Amino acid sequence: MIDEFASTNKLPAFRLKQFNEQFYKSAVNSFDEITNWPAALRENLSKSEKFSVLKIDKELTSKDGNTVKVLFKREDGQRIETVLMQHQDGRNTVCVSSMVGCPVNCSFCATGKMGFGGNLTSREIIDQVMHFQRFFKKRCKNSYQCCLYGYG
Repeated sequence: MIDEFASTNKLPAFRLKQFNEQFYKSAVNSFDEITNWPAALRENLSKSEKFSVLKIDKELTSKDGNTVKVLFKREDGQRIETVLMQHQDGRNTVCVSSMVGCPVNCSFCATGKMGFGGNLTSREIIDQVMHFQRFFKKRCKNSYQCCLYGYG
C-alpha cells in the first residue's frame, strides 16, 4: 500500500519511515493521526488508499472476557475470523487467518466444509494484526504473540 503511494508521489525515504513508525508502531486509528505528515499529504493518502481493506462484520467476546473473536468481511464479501486469547498467565495470542476456508476438507473440521475461498493478501493479513495492535494500545498492553493459521 504505502510503497506504491510513496513511489507514485515521489516521497523521500524519511516520509516512508515516518509512516511506518506511526501506522505500525503507534497503531494510529486513521491516516489523519499521522501527524508528522503535512495535512495535504495525509489527505492525498486518504483519497488514494483505504486505511483498512477489511470491515468488522461481527465481534464476540467470551463471558469471561478472555477471548475475542472478530469476523471480518473482505471487499469481495467473503468472511474471515481473527481470534484473541488472553491467557491467565498474562500471555496474549492473536490467531490470524491466512486464507478463506480450507482446501483440505478434513471430516472432523467445520472450516473444511466451507470449501476453499482463496489465500488472503498480505494487506488483509496485516489489517488483522493491526486491528489487535490498536486493541492492545487502548488497553495499555503491548505484549502479544501472533499465530498465523492457514487451516488444513
